[in-house]
Amino acid sequence: MSRNSIALVILSLAIGSLAGCGGTNDPFPYVKEKGKVTYTDGSLIPAFRIQVLFISEAPAADPKTSPPQGVAEVNVADGTYDKVMSHLSEGVVRGKHKVLIRCFDKNDRVIKVVADEYLDVNKTPLAADTDNPASFDFTVKKYAGPAAGPNGPAGQGNQGHQRR
Repeated sequence: MSRNSIALVILSLAIGSLAGCGGTNDPFPYVKEKGKVTYTDGSLIPAFRIQVLFISEAPAADPKTSPPQGVAEVNVADGTYDKVMSHLSEGVVRGKHKVLIRCFDKNDRVIKVVADEYLDVNKTPLAADTDNPASFDFTVKKYAGPAAGPNGPAGQGNQGHQRR
């Protein structure tokens, strides 16, 4: 066998082993969920993009296999989301979750348009449980600091691009 043939065999084995990652060996059951996120007054959150993150409280399957978090992209036109994606599957791991809300401007920078507590897994009051589908609708408080909108933080329009 030539060196190229040996290298090709090793490369084929490496690619074959990667193809077996995840999927059928996933130890966690998933549930498809949908929901809505708005301010407590019912108004829509003014952001270019909004993500809802689901941090599973399920125990690890083993020391090396923790449950994946789920992420939903919110339709900013109506505040709804109809699909949650996890690392290995569509849906969220069955059980209870802490929930975070992340909002972004048009440059994909995180903006503060919801209260800070929704950004910290240790402080968030939001929770969801797959046994209660209604728990996937969330109302959040507005950020109490300087205003920010979907185009970025207030006062940061075209800084550094002034004509002389």
